[in-house]
Amino acid sequence: MISPEIPERFRELALSVYAFIRDGDESIELHCAILSTVADYRMYAFRPDGRITTNRGRVDDRAADRTIATPARALRELMFEPGKGTWFSAVVTVTAEGRASVSYNYDDEPQLSVPFDPVAYKIDFEKFPRDEAHTPEWLRQRLAEAVELNKKRAALPRDQWFD
Repeated sequence: MISPEIPERFRELALSVYAFIRDGDESIELHCAILSTVADYRMYAFRPDGRITTNRGRVDDRAADRTIATPARALRELMFEPGKGTWFSAVVTVTAEGRASVSYNYDDEPQLSVPFDPVAYKIDFEKFPRDEAHTPEWLRQRLAEAVELNKKRAALPRDQWFD
């Protein structure tokens, strides 16, 4: 059963994205990839002349993370289905008129600015488990990599885990 809170959390997220629209923007897109312990947020503003601007230099990344992270994470948690998991990434589009839409990615590896540590996928998998039929091959590979990394890291001092 779908949680009745999902539309409200999406509305909160859309309003958070809408706050970053500037005069002259047609729309803004939030590309977010979220796991339990890490996240990657990128925004793109679309102008009528076809120009696209990014959050680099246009939006304070820390402010965007603070205002967007809470509703995005809450939405992801609410959308978890036992055995099926939850989404890995989403694209939220908000127009200057205030219309919002979203597409969720439940199956493909997220496109990231910087790759997530495989252990982050393992932690996420433990929190949002999937059965065999809903575990894509790329995720199985990340989970196997996490097991190997944990073995290697167990033999090292903590300050050398990411060398």
